[in-house]
Amino acid sequence: AGAFEALVLGSVSHTLAHRATCPVVLVPATAGAGGPVRVVVGVDGSAHSDVAVDAAAREAALANVELVIVHAWSY
Repeated sequence: AGAFEALVLGSVSHTLAHRATCPVVLVPATAGAGGPVRVVVGVDGSAHSDVAVDAAAREAALANVELVIVHAWSY
């Protein structure tokens, strides 16, 4: 999964997201200058993801856009 993630995100974004000790927001270079259309946040049930959901909800409310919460797991 690591190589695929790096391909999709870009190696710098991938490394930053995995090594950061603070919240990280990844915004695609193709994002419009008019602001976001939605805010997407991934959750895994941890305390860290609770903080991420809170931050994402605040950003979505400020921008008056949809909040999408994604949860994935493997068997």
